[in-house]
Amino acid sequence: RAMDFAVMYGGDRRETDVLYFVSSRDESIGNDEDGWTGEPFMDLYKTQAERKSRRGRRRGNDEEEEVSYADLKWSTPTLLDEEEFLNSEHHEGTAAFDSRKKELYFTRCIAEKDQELGCGIYKTEMVGQSWKEAERVIVGGDTMANIGDPAFSPDDKYFYFVSDDFNSKGKHDIFVTTYDRRSKTWKTPQNLGSKVNTLGSERFPIIHGDGYLYFASDGHPGMGGLDIYKVKLGEDGLPEGEIIHMEYPINSSADDFALVWEPGNETKKGFLSSNRDGAQKRSGSSENSDDIWSVYRTPLV
Repeated sequence: RAMDFAVMYGGDRRETDVLYFVSSRDESIGNDEDGWTGEPFMDLYKTQAERKSRRGRRRGNDEEEEVSYADLKWSTPTLLDEEEFLNSEHHEGTAAFDSRKKELYFTRCIAEKDQELGCGIYKTEMVGQSWKEAERVIVGGDTMANIGDPAFSPDDKYFYFVSDDFNSKGKHDIFVTTYDRRSKTWKTPQNLGSKVNTLGSERFPIIHGDGYLYFASDGHPGMGGLDIYKVKLGEDGLPEGEIIHMEYPINSSADDFALVWEPGNETKKGFLSSNRDGAQKRSGSSENSDDIWSVYRTPLV
């Protein structure tokens, strides 16, 4: 009944049976209550899939059929980190690995005594069996910038994030920056422009191997609430094509966001987050909670 959303693939580089996600379930470390949702602070969790059958079903040409995530059994989710190097008494949110899956970047929002002190992006890495102490990522030299929702291009060249700073035009805009190895700093970020960003909120950027940026927005024409869109990126990391609405059934009249496809360049299987009809009800409320949904492209015959 808690909020569960924003899946990312964990484990080895192309491993798809280990998932990380964000949740406000009771096991979370932060014991304060979020004033807006009335739920515990969020943490990052991990779950692992097990095949129901070792080989799956087969087609007539004797090739193994694609197995939907809905056909898999998932382990009981556990906290990604109980030592509080990563998960803490504050909010931990959307996360992203670099391409080597060595460094993990994640969102942390600080709240103390009913004061929202803003969000930042932090990075850590696994050493042995535990995570290192997380360090805050400083973008464009602004140590106080309110940023979150990290995402990398597949080659790590471009780093995307969301902010309401850096002269953003809307409630939340998507920005891109690059890393200067000589000075070991992240350069001044560049707004993705009016093609992507509106006066509303643009959130949850994810760059897939097909060359598209997938993101959620409540400012573009859609079906209601947050909808999922995609746009082709150029070699400079900026949008070069037109915005494409992902339509039904990816989108609904509710909030739909955080669409992620399996590693590679195929868009056959993945996950999205939504509070559409069929989602769990929030504890003590008639409102739907954010839930994780599997996406599976059905072959057209």
